[in-house]
Amino acid sequence: MPINYGEKKLLFSFFILIVLAIAIGINGIYQIEILSQRVKQLASQNLVLEKSILDMKINNTFFAMGVRNYYFWKVSRYLGALPMAVHPEDIFSKAEKFKEQLKVYKANSYKQKQKQWADQLTLSFNELVEIGKQIISLSESKQDVQV
Repeated sequence: MPINYGEKKLLFSFFILIVLAIAIGINGIYQIEILSQRVKQLASQNLVLEKSILDMKINNTFFAMGVRNYYFWKVSRYLGALPMAVHPEDIFSKAEKFKEQLKVYKANSYKQKQKQWADQLTLSFNELVEIGKQIISLSESKQDVQV
C-alpha cells in the first residue's frame, strides 16, 4: 500500500519532533553539567574562604590572649599567664599564622569587595600587631623598673 502525501508529512513532522526533543534534552544535560561545575567551583572557593576566616578568628584570639597574658605575667605575676611569659615568640607566631590565612583568603577571593576587605584587614591587623609589640615592650620596661 503506497504512502500518500499526508502520511509522509505526518512521518516527517514526527521525525522532526523526535530530533528536536533529543536536541533539547542534550542541550539541557549540557547546561546542567555546566551549572554543576560552576556550583562545585564556587563551593570549593567558599569553603577555602570560610576556613581561612575561621583560622583568622582563632589566631587573632590567641594573639590578643597572648599579649594580655604576657602583660599580666610581667606586671602582676598572674600564674595563669605564665606559659606566654615563658614563650613570648608564640604570641607573634599566631600573628604570622593570621597573616598567612589572610593571604589565603585574598588569593581565593572572587569579588572586589572581598579583596578590599582583605586589604583593610591587613592594615588593621598590622596596627594591632604594632600595638601588641608596644604593650609587651612597655611591660618589659615596667618589669625592669620594678626589679
